[in-house]
Amino acid sequence: MECLQVSNKSGGMKLNKFHSLDDFQEFEEEIQDTEKFASLKLSLSKIGGVTAVDHTRKAMDRMLHNSLMAKMNMKGKKGKFPFGKTQLFQAIIETVRDSHSNVTEVTIKDAIMKQLKYAPERAGGGGRKMQTGNQN
Repeated sequence: MECLQVSNKSGGMKLNKFHSLDDFQEFEEEIQDTEKFASLKLSLSKIGGVTAVDHTRKAMDRMLHNSLMAKMNMKGKKGKFPFGKTQLFQAIIETVRDSHSNVTEVTIKDAIMKQLKYAPERAGGGGRKMQTGNQN
């Protein structure tokens, strides 16, 4: 399945929202190509946002469904997929930094971590799993 479509009008690519990890990993392989990576960054920059945090949130929401974000965290702990090692993560960092010159990388990473952390609680996120064991 071809995940990326380069748009002739805008110079960027059509952004698809990913629901499955398999489709997302296929997309990750495609954006290893520097031309496609640059096209992704151009499209992400057009999403915009009032602040860097807003831009980051909108980029994440445009690309990843809550059910997929619920299966991710930054480092891949607890059996989740490590989003912090992806090309999309790098593209979002670079795009937001280019668009908002006074923002730090830490601010962008914090916004991404927050989007991933609270994804299970948002619509389509699947909810939080109940912990089993003694609860006093």
